[in-house]
Amino acid sequence: MTSVNIPYRNVRRLIYLQVLMAFLPFMLGFVCRQPAKSSGDVLVDQGFQAYDDGDYTQAIQQFELAIEAGVTEHDLAEIYTFIGNSHDRLDQFDEALAAHKRAVEIDPESFRAWNNLGNAYFYLGNLKEAETSHKRAINLNPEYAFAYASLGAVYVTRNEPEAAIQMLNEAIRLDETIATAHANLALAYALLKQFDPAESSLRRAITLGYENSAIIQQRIDDLKLQ
Repeated sequence: MTSVNIPYRNVRRLIYLQVLMAFLPFMLGFVCRQPAKSSGDVLVDQGFQAYDDGDYTQAIQQFELAIEAGVTEHDLAEIYTFIGNSHDRLDQFDEALAAHKRAVEIDPESFRAWNNLGNAYFYLGNLKEAETSHKRAINLNPEYAFAYASLGAVYVTRNEPEAAIQMLNEAIRLDETIATAHANLALAYALLKQFDPAESSLRRAITLGYENSAIIQQRIDDLKLQ
């Protein structure tokens, strides 16, 4: 057999091509096995965008379509939480309650879901269930400031200022920037006729961007006259 002399650089090229061809089926198989984003996940992303844009009705529609289509990348409990939060923003509290209940059914270990469920109960005036839900959130995550703030609001509404002050101060210790915690703390102090700390707490809430300061101030002024 006649031998053929192949230049060394060509030999290297042939070896490289042989190795590449050997691995090509595996490379193609790896590419093909990459899961494509499901239509449900795409709809969830659109729902998040609508939520961020303040279009809560559209957000709810996208999330519900996503659930119907099926999701693979997003957490189902989180989707129901956002549905509930969207209903909250629209003052649709019965619908919000149903969504938050579904969230805790799917993930009973989600402290955020329990806190949101408590908020839904609070908006509907069911303070007992609100308290239970917020306490469950705290048990699941003792460092979750918003659960203490929410529970403090329950105690203010129930005219239990000492318990409210304890919860609200804990919320502020964990996260000093929660404006509603300072506002409710102002009310709690006012209920105890401690008007100087009440006024100070309200000023802090205003500094943090609290928008209903006039209502809180009026309640403090009314308590001064009692």
